[in-house]
Amino acid sequence: FSMSSSGNDVEFELTVPAPVSTNDFDIYLEDANGNMLDYSAGIGALEQVSTAGSSASGVAGTYYFIVEQYSGDGIYSFDAWTNASVPHPDMSPSNVVSNLTAFEVGDTVNLTYTVTNNGPADLNETYDIFFLLEDPNDSWNSFVIEDSYGNEFSEQGSTLAVNQSQQMATELTISDNVPNGTYLWVVWLDGFDNLTESNESNNYEYNSANVTVGTFVSCSDIAADAGTGTDAGDEPGKAVDLGSEYTGTVTGCFEGSDNIDYYAVNILDGQELSAHLDGQMGADNDLTLYDANDELVNLSSNWDESDENVSTIGTNWSELSEARTTSLSGSSLVPGRTRCTSGPMAAPYPQHSTACPRMTSATGLMRVPLR
Repeated sequence: FSMSSSGNDVEFELTVPAPVSTNDFDIYLEDANGNMLDYSAGIGALEQVSTAGSSASGVAGTYYFIVEQYSGDGIYSFDAWTNASVPHPDMSPSNVVSNLTAFEVGDTVNLTYTVTNNGPADLNETYDIFFLLEDPNDSWNSFVIEDSYGNEFSEQGSTLAVNQSQQMATELTISDNVPNGTYLWVVWLDGFDNLTESNESNNYEYNSANVTVGTFVSCSDIAADAGTGTDAGDEPGKAVDLGSEYTGTVTGCFEGSDNIDYYAVNILDGQELSAHLDGQMGADNDLTLYDANDELVNLSSNWDESDENVSTIGTNWSELSEARTTSLSGSSLVPGRTRCTSGPMAAPYPQHSTACPRMTSATGLMRVPLR
């Protein structure tokens, strides 16, 4: 269905036929170019969409109303009307510049940026500004700068007249929730979504140059796995042999497609074998212990960045210890698990409608003390 407006907001309300327990109809609102302006996909008797609060608010043109059947059947009805558009401010950041391009957790960084009210109304209330570091190659890999209490750090934005800009500077301390890596700065206005704006999609902006947190670790820099100068094998027959009754700390590395490392150690009858894997920020590593027949002895697959521990009662078999990660490359989650954030913010990160970002880390070190 289509409807034209001379500049007023367009409203549609769909009445879903009974029974709503089985009938689920959704509605969408698009402009003449096919751009999605609003949608309603709930479960209930009424679904409503409007141009109010979208980029098309108060814009003359033809608008299209789409009804979609998700489940059930029946005869639906809808009402359509126009309302005089209420003007709202439109806030957007730009010109984000960091005084440092490389820094460590705990360092202080000065960030400058411009905030503009594009109109068509004055902003007469304050709002919150948040700051993130985002992987330039993976927008899911984003970290909100936190304060000393572990809460999202924010700067308060002030009132601003229509078509006016404000130059701002904020001093930020890099919080310890940010793993080492390469990022872009993101300035995010109105993260709590308290403002009603004529355009809600332009509240964040990136700086133009990458910045680096910590020291980037390459597997070649640490002589690969266990000091061998090469990668530990990804199957039992290619395990790094640590010898008989080994006690010590092994340092290894996961990088790129390398996500499984095998180590072998001999123990005598009656001895215990234990292995501990240090947790790595931004990564989820697992640790598995097999016997010489490749039979599972013990598995440690704690969620998130937790340490991993495996152990077994001694045997005269040659034990294999495998360290593996299913999320270090930053492209996938551990199967069957979901990591979600919660809190009052409108979304965990800009441009994301879900509250479940992927776990990521480009490179990670693995330390496996065996005893």
